[in-house]
Amino acid sequence: MLHSYLRALDERVNLKHMYRSYHKTAETTIVLLALLTFLDDIARLATHFEVHTEMVADTYVFRKLSSQAKLLAGRFLLCGVIALQVAGVAAILGGARAGCKMLMCWCALHPIVYSQITNYEFVSECLSHIGGLLILLAHFHYRCLAPPAPGSRAKGPRASDDDDEEMAPSDRLQHAARLQ
Repeated sequence: MLHSYLRALDERVNLKHMYRSYHKTAETTIVLLALLTFLDDIARLATHFEVHTEMVADTYVFRKLSSQAKLLAGRFLLCGVIALQVAGVAAILGGARAGCKMLMCWCALHPIVYSQITNYEFVSECLSHIGGLLILLAHFHYRCLAPPAPGSRAKGPRASDDDDEEMAPSDRLQHAARLQ
């Protein structure tokens, strides 16, 4: 039954043409949706900075500091978090895999910073974000293996980070498969 629907769809719509026409738009939309969580977190931290500073200052990370030192340490930490997320999002939008790694670091530290390590729902959400970033990282590895688009100036596979430029294409392919 499904096969007959797919055949009817294929007869009426040229899926290869649609893919060639819209895959870049779809890819960009998916990446932006993945980054929307981090953009929302940046905006929330920036607009409610003092509230988050007090929350972070009252966590077990800073429990032995004086109240003034707690607030200063909380402000410093939140400024670093905002900078890390802005740099990570900007790097991903620029095509660098380092942005995925930065945002994964924040996702791993997020439950610790907010003393939510025993909140399994929150930890699961952070792990889910890490999983999405791993898939995005694998996509970047696969994209480096793709031949350059017709009419582009690139002569070979585009490598967006220097950390694995010397990897052979087969090694890169295996690495991307492991990331997925």
